[in-house]
Amino acid sequence: MRVTSSLITILISMLTITSCSTQAAYKVSSELTAPYYTDADNQAKDDKDLQNKLKSLYKTQIPGNAIDITAYSGEVLLVGQVPSSSDKTRAAAIAKQIPYVKSVDNYLTINANKPVLNSNSSLASKAMARIKSQSDIDAQYVRVNAVDGVVYIMGSNLGNLTALNKAINGIYAMEGVTQVVNLVKPGDKDYTESDVYVD
Repeated sequence: MRVTSSLITILISMLTITSCSTQAAYKVSSELTAPYYTDADNQAKDDKDLQNKLKSLYKTQIPGNAIDITAYSGEVLLVGQVPSSSDKTRAAAIAKQIPYVKSVDNYLTINANKPVLNSNSSLASKAMARIKSQSDIDAQYVRVNAVDGVVYIMGSNLGNLTALNKAINGIYAMEGVTQVVNLVKPGDKDYTESDVYVD
């Protein structure tokens, strides 16, 4: 009987231990358990943050502007209109003062009367679709903007540059396109079809 009561005591102890709560006494930050982000996701967020920062700076420092900002990996594209040539110069200087800005492509035009931004998101979307139709291009590393019939293409490490040139030729043929500005900076992952060797 003594063995039985000892055995019952052990079993009760085991049941008590296994029924304990497993809830932690502390909480883990949701930032540590957030969904996994790729390098491209992080880059897109950084680019958007940079665009918003510049937009805010231009609103206060260049009143009456009609500037559209596109950023990609520290490269900044400025398109649209400003009231004067000094405003155009100032817009580039403001962007260059931000530490992580590598370069500024300033395509702003002057309109002393009332600057207007004639951006065309539909044209930009069609141009991006043309780029995506090329199977050897990683479109997540491409940014496209369209203003006043001019299509601007930015990016790096997007893959086959020969395929990009084919897409650009197709973009030129699109209705409403007057010019294509290729601002793609070749990166380590970029290549042309002549770079591919066949044994």
